[in-house]
Amino acid sequence: MIVEPFFTFLLFVAALYGTPGPATLSIAASGAAFGFRKTIGYVFGILTGLLIIFLMVAFGLGVLFSQYPTVHLIFKWISLFYILYLAYKIATASSIGSDSSKHLGFFQGIPLTLLNPKAYFAIIATVSQFTKSGEAYYESFIWVTVWAISLTLIFDLTWAWTGSMIGTKIGSRGLSSKINVLFAILLVASVVVTMFYS
Repeated sequence: MIVEPFFTFLLFVAALYGTPGPATLSIAASGAAFGFRKTIGYVFGILTGLLIIFLMVAFGLGVLFSQYPTVHLIFKWISLFYILYLAYKIATASSIGSDSSKHLGFFQGIPLTLLNPKAYFAIIATVSQFTKSGEAYYESFIWVTVWAISLTLIFDLTWAWTGSMIGTKIGSRGLSSKINVLFAILLVASVVVTMFYS
């Protein structure tokens, strides 16, 4: 079953889940620092976090942020500190293709999503816009979830591949380190902008 209208849904998901933000920038940064293959687990961790939030929304827990602004604020600060940790790992990464054990993996991806307040609002918006009411709700919810995560997988793998292409084009280890630091700065900046200017 395809979510209708599908083209509108595609644009909606692309705007909310595929554009530059903490998740996509961290995926690109991981691709540049550690390579495409080592980033795949991280991507699936992020997608698992999305699935967990979709299920939380299905059980009504997604209203937590709208009803309790303090919880929202706490998540924002925890998210910032977690992003600083990820940014440090990216900035201090070895050159791409090295045998680094510091790469971002599945279990770093899950909390990135779960600690991102915008992910909850994005998913609440997706569910409210594209699910059907009444008896058709749960079936439509399943298909919205499946399609949203499937499309996000495509977007995220594209970000990982783009990052890895940037990383492989860099011959100098010194330049590679500078690119890693640049990605780390962009990652932190994306969260700071979200926290204080949205």
